[in-house]
Amino acid sequence: MSTIFTNWNKKELEAYMLIFCADADFVETEEEQKIILSHIDQTLYKKMIVEFNLDNDFERMQKIMSTFTRLDLNGDDRQSLIQDLKAQLLSDGHLHPIAHNLEMLLKRLV
Repeated sequence: MSTIFTNWNKKELEAYMLIFCADADFVETEEEQKIILSHIDQTLYKKMIVEFNLDNDFERMQKIMSTFTRLDLNGDDRQSLIQDLKAQLLSDGHLHPIAHNLEMLLKRLV
């Protein structure tokens, strides 16, 4: 089984990861979408949501991990990203058990 690579930039990775977090409980709420759109524009959101919806869970994680490694983000970028992702995970007022597991995974990643 081979690793899946992307040519995403940092903003595209952020968009994909925010969508990934919003989908953690399998329901993307209006509040979660507002948070995503506060970080990225509508055009990028539409592009990344189409790609996200075409991917399975394995492909999603492979794309996130390989892009994260390729971009080699510094400490400040990593901290900023984890804060944005945590806000997304908590946007519906509680941390769903699946979202909690995702948060732990993302912390290890970043």
